[in-house]
Amino acid sequence: MLRRLYILALDIGGVANAWAEGLRPDAPGLFPKPVRLVSQVEFWRMVYAQFSSRQALIHDDRDLSVIYDVVSLPSPSWKVSRPVADAAVAHYQGILERLATGPIDSLFLTGDARHVWEAWGRSLDPAVYRRASASVRAQRCLSDEFRAGLERANRYRDRMRRILRRGGVPEDLWALTLVESAFEVRARSPAGAVGIWQIVDWQRQRHMPRRRREDPRHDPLASTEAAAKILRHNYGLLKEWPLAVMAYHHGLSGTLRARSQVGSNDIAHIVENYDGPLFKFASRNYYTEFLAALEVAEGEGMNRPPAATPPPSASGRAFVGSVTSHKYHRPSCRWVRDIQRVKRLWFASAEEAAHRGYVPCGLCRPGRKVEREGPVSVAGE
Repeated sequence: MLRRLYILALDIGGVANAWAEGLRPDAPGLFPKPVRLVSQVEFWRMVYAQFSSRQALIHDDRDLSVIYDVVSLPSPSWKVSRPVADAAVAHYQGILERLATGPIDSLFLTGDARHVWEAWGRSLDPAVYRRASASVRAQRCLSDEFRAGLERANRYRDRMRRILRRGGVPEDLWALTLVESAFEVRARSPAGAVGIWQIVDWQRQRHMPRRRREDPRHDPLASTEAAAKILRHNYGLLKEWPLAVMAYHHGLSGTLRARSQVGSNDIAHIVENYDGPLFKFASRNYYTEFLAALEVAEGEGMNRPPAATPPPSASGRAFVGSVTSHKYHRPSCRWVRDIQRVKRLWFASAEEAAHRGYVPCGLCRPGRKVEREGPVSVAGE
């Protein structure tokens, strides 16, 4: 009984201290999704919920709305599949380099070259393709690994939420464990970060009690307590939760430097404009990875039907989008037959497509009402 009262006192005390500093861990709007970062969030939703570890997205590493291809991999092992992904990257780099030599005659562009040209808004500026040729990247997808990690996390999710709330940090931050390690308790990075929260040794020494026989970072609950302290400290200096999240990966001093150099607390402004030597792809995308992981884990994506299967509720009003062009069409549109099945994404409404960042096809005008509707049939099938 005394132990229960003690835990309750800690819980109330932690939340009270947080509220006293103007923070309510359960307050809405703590993790905004800026319009300028929507395409990044959508990209990571595809990685976490739509495509498996036997697939990779070939994309531009600065503008994640530009996806050149979805390639199949021979194995879920990245070490085994890397040569296949590298070959796809080289293929699209070659196309971009040829487009960069200019002039561009759209009448003679076919196949992948035409697709790349359209992905960049049919630009005729060779400089666009010259820059893009140095920014082609492959991202292995993770929907199967993410789902397995979510199943592991579900055993601890409620307890982690309570620990985070007691520590004065938003409970939604539990989803960082999916980004950090896919909730692999025994995960260990090349840099020596360990456990579901990927805590490094100096953080363990500072924030975790000593254990003689076992590394406490392997304990999901003990490591959550340590992560809450780290995140709370980040917030105390940065005063913005998006920046506190970014600092969990990029480091507190690096995030303070980024904020100072850019002169803004706006996470989108920092992501778009900061160009520090260590602020690479992983740091630029860490916050949007967290947003996507949270959305998928909370049910806004993981349970969607496969991309090539129309949802039953869509009936004749379903629209089909292309993950590479970010356009959506009526199923009867003649352009749909050119979208590979693996690159199709179905929407129940035009509003859903627009919310996900897709634009309507100019030919079939999918947002316009039709007088008569029938069953879904896909052009060319």
